[in-house]
Amino acid sequence: MSTLPKPFVFVLMPFSEAFEDVYESAIKPACAEAGAYCERVDEQNFDESILSRIYNQISKANVVVAELTGRNPNVFYETGYAHALGKRVILLTESATDIVFDMQHFSHIVYNGKLHILKKQLQQKLTWALAHPEEALSQADPHLQFSVSGIALDNGLELQLKGSTLQVDIFNGTADIVQARRVQLAVTTPEIEVSEGSRFVVMLSDGRYMHHFRYLDEMWPQSWESAKVTFRSNSSKAVVLLQNGLPAEIRITTPMQVRTYDVKLFSNYTVA
Repeated sequence: MSTLPKPFVFVLMPFSEAFEDVYESAIKPACAEAGAYCERVDEQNFDESILSRIYNQISKANVVVAELTGRNPNVFYETGYAHALGKRVILLTESATDIVFDMQHFSHIVYNGKLHILKKQLQQKLTWALAHPEEALSQADPHLQFSVSGIALDNGLELQLKGSTLQVDIFNGTADIVQARRVQLAVTTPEIEVSEGSRFVVMLSDGRYMHHFRYLDEMWPQSWESAKVTFRSNSSKAVVLLQNGLPAEIRITTPMQVRTYDVKLFSNYTVA
């Protein structure tokens, strides 16, 4: 008997009794028959915010299963995050109309309310996906080097911003071209709710704001890339925090891992 841990399937779906049969009668047994175990975030115990937990579990999952029936916006957002990480994602829907055009080329199952069909097809897709993990990870490189103002990222750093701009420099020291779009950067701060140069800003359940950097470009061997966000706020408290050291978390996510660094950001930034 193997002592290796079973592959992990993370399930994204609405928290609704309407989907309990889908989960209990089709998804869970399909995962078990494929030799994996599955969980939803509402089945887990954790201390972090639910969004942070979802990010963490998506990054750890061998496969992500997303139930898109009803076009739940949270599930769509989380599915997009999984795709951005280069994760193997299997989409489920009761009706084909719930899979938007941009997602139709991803692997999906339309089960038309027939759970026995869903269970059988999902088990087949999971079995294949778990047997071919390299095809989901081949486009990302977890060994890029990240620094700010020439200082390699690490916990406890005090980082001086350029004006009100945080610039993270990335170096590809490998001999390969890296599809860096699958490497995601974000910085989480209190108080500052607006930034320029970020793709979007999300307010977390603990009141902090997560600023997502723009997507990175393809990186050639021995090349540099930079990602920037410029903080903007009318909050005098935010200005004082920046001047005295704003606690922040820089998060780097690849398909293989999530790295977080607790730092302090300093700036002479003032409100005009």
